[in-house]
This record gives sequence, structure tokens and C-alpha cells, in this order.
Amino acid sequence: MARSNAHAQAQVLLETLAQFNPEEASSLGVTSADEQVIDLGPRVSERTRAAMAKAQAELEKRLAEEKDPNVRAKQRGPEVRAPDSSHGAHLRA
Repeated sequence: MARSNAHAQAQVLLETLAQFNPEEASSLGVTSADEQVIDLGPRVSERTRAAMAKAQAELEKRLAEEKDPNVRAKQRGPEVRAPDSSHGAHLRA
């Protein structure tokens, strides 16, 4: 169970969200983001899309490498989609 949770998509996505909108991530339980503030720096939308693409690549890599069918099933959660704006990460079920 711990291995499955460690590889869960939610954690990867929350960590990515915390980079750009830590207040929202903190409200979702990411305690490491408590001391940070929202990223309003230059090209935030572009940087957010790049970070989400990197997160998606990491999730796809983990899925391809995973042999346990129970863990694979858990990893097939919501699809990662680059955000349309600088308001944070978006998920599509």
C-alpha cells in the first residue's frame, strides 16, 4: 500500500501545483508549501505548462516501469493536462 501511495498521481500533481500555487496546494494538504507564496513571476503560464508536461512524463514513465497490476491500476487516475491559465493545475477525469 505504501508503495502504491508513494507513486500515486495525486502526489506528483500536488507537488507540481505547489511550485506555482502553494496556497492552493497547502489547502489540499501539502504541508511543505505552507511557507511559500503564489508564483506571479514572468512567463508563469509557460513555466506551469512545462512543469505539468514534466510531471506527465514522469507519471507515464512510472506507469511503463510498474509491473504490479494493483499499483498500475492506481496510477491510472486522472489524466494530466497542461493548464489553460496561470490559476494552477487542472485535472480531467
